[in-house]
Amino acid sequence: MRLPFLSLAIVLFFSACQQSFQEPAIDLSAYQIEEGFELEVIASEPLIEAPVVMQFDENGRMWVLEMQGYMQNIDGTDEDLPNGRILILEDKDEDGRMDHAKVFLDSLVLPRAMALVHGGLLYATPPNLWFVDIQDDQAANPILVDSAYAVGGNVEHQPNALLRHLDNWIYNAKSNARYRKIGEEWVKEKTAFRGQWGLTNDNYGHLFYNDNSNQLQGDYVMPNTLSRNTYMKVKAGLGQRIATDQRLYPLHATAVNRGYIDGILHEDGKLQKFTSACGPLIYRGEQFPEIFHENAFVCAPEANLIKRNILQYDSAKIMATQAYEGKEFLATTDEAFRPVNLCNAPDGSMYILDMHRGIIQHSTYMTSYLREKLLEKGLDKVVNMGRILRVRAKDKMLSPLPKLGAMSSLGLVEQLSSPNGWVRDKAQQLLVESNDKEVIPALEAMLQNSMQPLAQIHALWTLEGMGEIPNQLVKELVLQSGKQMQIQLIRFLLQQNEMSSTDLMEMVALLLEKNNLEIDLQLAMFLGNLPFNRVQQAMTTLVQRYPENDLIHEGLLSGMEGREEDLMLASSEHIKPQVYTGITSKVQETVENKAKLEKMASSTNHTIFTDQMTRGLTLYRTHCATCHGVNGQGVEPLAPPLYDSEYVSGPKDRLVLIALHGMQGPVHVNGKLYEMSAVMPGIANSPELSDEDIVSILNFVRNAFSTSPRTINTEDIARLRGYTPAKGMMTEPELLAIE
Repeated sequence: MRLPFLSLAIVLFFSACQQSFQEPAIDLSAYQIEEGFELEVIASEPLIEAPVVMQFDENGRMWVLEMQGYMQNIDGTDEDLPNGRILILEDKDEDGRMDHAKVFLDSLVLPRAMALVHGGLLYATPPNLWFVDIQDDQAANPILVDSAYAVGGNVEHQPNALLRHLDNWIYNAKSNARYRKIGEEWVKEKTAFRGQWGLTNDNYGHLFYNDNSNQLQGDYVMPNTLSRNTYMKVKAGLGQRIATDQRLYPLHATAVNRGYIDGILHEDGKLQKFTSACGPLIYRGEQFPEIFHENAFVCAPEANLIKRNILQYDSAKIMATQAYEGKEFLATTDEAFRPVNLCNAPDGSMYILDMHRGIIQHSTYMTSYLREKLLEKGLDKVVNMGRILRVRAKDKMLSPLPKLGAMSSLGLVEQLSSPNGWVRDKAQQLLVESNDKEVIPALEAMLQNSMQPLAQIHALWTLEGMGEIPNQLVKELVLQSGKQMQIQLIRFLLQQNEMSSTDLMEMVALLLEKNNLEIDLQLAMFLGNLPFNRVQQAMTTLVQRYPENDLIHEGLLSGMEGREEDLMLASSEHIKPQVYTGITSKVQETVENKAKLEKMASSTNHTIFTDQMTRGLTLYRTHCATCHGVNGQGVEPLAPPLYDSEYVSGPKDRLVLIALHGMQGPVHVNGKLYEMSAVMPGIANSPELSDEDIVSILNFVRNAFSTSPRTINTEDIARLRGYTPAKGMMTEPELLAIE
């Protein structure tokens, strides 16, 4: 849908404003990095502020998205101000540091994602996903791609990433939607729900993500292969914990949420495990030593460090182990170092987006414990800063920035064989978007060159993106290629199946003879596309070969929606019952889900995560903050403080009774007498607030202003509604009599 330019201009300010700055000296002496590497400042304040996303365009220029509105103060107020920006950074004096900023988009509210695609920019600012053309470095022709990209929730739990993937679709974290421009139309499809903040991929099309306490999760298969049966609950192939070890090794004790809970901190005050993991990256450059290739790096802004993991691919599964025991790839005692995202670069290095902010915890979840630590350290004063750092190997030159935008289509085809994953990805993207049919012979020739397997893979998906399906060539390659290419070809056929059944069955039979788990998994997902009478024997072979392998069983069921009983038949006619119990239980579960109309998450319209704390914060600020203050410190003489009040941290019934039935003073809080000029009205009979709303408010209060666990529920509200205060409202003596 196209919108008039002026309607968008109400929210956005389009500008080609240019600013130049002196490059301030940044001291990195407190930063410790792995031996053989060095850390460089590429950009810093005042040129940029609070960077959270960065991309390079086809000519190597840096585009940076700033989220300036995030936690500008200890209370997190005014985050809805339109102060976010998207900048184009340049190095005018060619000294390796950015000194020039051009504002591409301004006046954005908490922007969170962007992608340079189709000659324009796709970007997200809640609740919308927009696309604008880029004309002379200015935004033009705005198109609203999705008006419900990020609806509800808070900044920690809204979609982000916009990663253009190997299969030519654009994927997101904290979302079950993917996007693709086909012709002149933007298409939105469902996919598996993934992660929290940040998304990355490897050379073979696997997606990786994380949540705040699990540093690396991912999928064992390419997207939308296991999620085709809407009633099958995928358990073995998607959303797997790739890294099970969550230990951290910070250089110093940092201010973190809930540090008072056992198991969060060591005795010396240092954080033990991830609590704010974000911005994962699979390194796909060529500048680091070979042992670092396809390592997984993860940001830990709460501990001022970056973790390195080594990926291991084994038996169709992926695992990650920490590269070091007792230390980190990069760590510092600079508590304002807040790495939130990582980026592969066209020069082969790795870039770090450092929000460089004192407060990284959103106000929705901030406890009184963390608030005191932040104020004690003065971290609430660290604002209006931001850095972009580059990590490079010391003993190797950086690659020259490739000017892909000036290359011919044939030149771009040659770049598909680059050792740099960023270059291969961008060359594929530009070829798909230009759709220059003259390069098809060159792509088909590259597709047959088994000496360059990564180039083969990119050539295949470039042809897919251009709508060219070389059926005969694909058939030949399936039988001749190495394992990784065979996996890609079967995946390709899964969505572009135009070969005859006879040719396909010949291919299936020959691949089954290899008896390889990874290939068999791809076949399992593929067989459901074919007539059952042609594939029954092949399915039987796989069930018999893997009687207890849940991953194979999910693969078989993924393409069999509505025909699950056929799969059972394929098993039962040829295999003894005790052998196929695994597939039987999976089929039965899927059939039962269908009978109850219970669809898997990726097949439903996923609701943005709006948890009790988010609702509680919003309701508190609406109904309570006027008297008790945004920060819970109270407003004299209207109301006493909630912050560290014994009525908040003490027996929960006291807090519930005050909320429901109101209170009249005087009252003592932390030993101080508050007379109160007015009584606090109860909200038991408020037509605006449900029991669930009251629970959300009270649990937010207990979380934000005390160290008490959140234990209040709707049963507590219902139980205490019938209580009758002796004086019509609660008083201090009556409250203190309640245990």
